[in-house]
Parts: sequence; C-alpha cells; structure tokens
Amino acid sequence: MPFDRHEILKRHYAADIASWNWDSIVEDAQTNAEPEYGCEELIGRCYLGTVFHLMPSGKFYTGWTTNQTRADETRDAAFIEALEERASEAGGSIGNGEGDPCDMFFSMCFDAPEEE
Repeated sequence: MPFDRHEILKRHYAADIASWNWDSIVEDAQTNAEPEYGCEELIGRCYLGTVFHLMPSGKFYTGWTTNQTRADETRDAAFIEALEERASEAGGSIGNGEGDPCDMFFSMCFDAPEEE
C-alpha cells in the first residue's frame, strides 16, 4: 500500500474533530435558525472560529498569497475534508461568514414552521 500523506492527515484531523461537542454545535445551529431572504427554509448557524484558529496552517488563502507552502496546502486540505465530512454526518455543512470570510460556521437547513 503506497504512503498517502493526505489520508493519514485526514484520519488524524478527523479524530480531533470528532472530539468536538457536536451535540452542542447542532443545538446552537438549531437555536439560531432564522429565515433567509428568498429561501423557504430556516438556516441555522454555529460559529466555529476563524480560519486563523481552526486551520492547521492558520492562513487564509487568496489568489495573491505568496506565503503558502505545499505542506500548508496538504494539511489544510486534509483538515477541511475531515471537517466537511463530520459536518455532513451531523446534517449540516461548513461555510464562511458573510461579513468576514475568515469566520467559519457550521450551517443546517430546517423546515420553516407552518403558517396558520
């Protein structure tokens, strides 16, 4: 079996991410659910932190970034893949903030309550 650095890192990060309190994250998203403009569903979000705190490299990439390394990219790609898989298992997804793209959120969709 060939050495696959990405899969090894992903398993490592997945174990760490699994230790997060996902019940609380989902509950927070449910508590914060609100209507979105032009959407029939409610969207609930839970703030997870910033890319500077969560991502292994601690970097936010832009098209003109010059300080990223291949190792940074490999670690960050494995981390975000593990995070997105865990979020999907919890019924949601990972996204960035509207006001600050460096903020990371767990988001879920909920049916809007029936109007009487």
